[in-house]
Amino acid sequence: MIGFFIKKSFFDGWDNFLSLLLFNLGYIICTLGILAILSYLEASSWITYLLIAVVLLVWCLYNGGVSGMVHQYSRYTHEGFAFFKKSLRKQLTHSLLYFAIVAGQILCCVIVIPFYLQSLQGMLGTILGVIVFWVVLFFALAMQYYYPLAQTMENDKPLKTLKKCFIILADNFGFSLFFALYNLINTALSIVLALMIPGVTGIMLSKDVAMKLLMFKYDYIEEHPELTAKERKHVPWDELLIDEKEKVGHRTFKGMIFPWKE
Repeated sequence: MIGFFIKKSFFDGWDNFLSLLLFNLGYIICTLGILAILSYLEASSWITYLLIAVVLLVWCLYNGGVSGMVHQYSRYTHEGFAFFKKSLRKQLTHSLLYFAIVAGQILCCVIVIPFYLQSLQGMLGTILGVIVFWVVLFFALAMQYYYPLAQTMENDKPLKTLKKCFIILADNFGFSLFFALYNLINTALSIVLALMIPGVTGIMLSKDVAMKLLMFKYDYIEEHPELTAKERKHVPWDELLIDEKEKVGHRTFKGMIFPWKE
């Protein structure tokens, strides 16, 4: 499943290359806004914190629109800009909760953990700092599935979506660790390429692809309630992904660059 996930994520990104570039421009503008605020205002100023929070909120709201677009890309369909605006409005409450969680994670990393480690001397401060660190880490792992779940389970409330994120994390912990590493590599590559490719949009596309493939597993389990807990761990991915593999098709690097020579 992991091998096909990498393949599908890559080719879905390739097939929507120009769209990824376009939507990544929005994230680049937000990033430049944050850098400009940090460059021209005092780092400790409350105005600085407020402006950064506003830009971060815009980023999270923008996620709601982009998540709808990449949800379509992973399903081999394309919608216009009107769909982006519709998705942005539809995911408003989810984006607000996402903003609150991300802001909380940043505060924990920048203020809470350093406070425990520096201000509280001894074992107590270390223990509290480590606990907060692991809470932030587990939230980060779970939030990988947040927007894809919001799109897939569109009738769920934000808190219910968050709950399901942790359920999926617990049920697919090994894949979630691999997925986090995969996203880190993509993030590093994006920084090298000035956030253009794959960029945040490409990373969000891979998240939606991951969620789409995992849903095949849960559909299979739902269709076979007689399976034991041990049997549920052995998912017949080759059978479940037959249609998806046919849709992606057999592609080569040469065919991607020079399709007329295939």
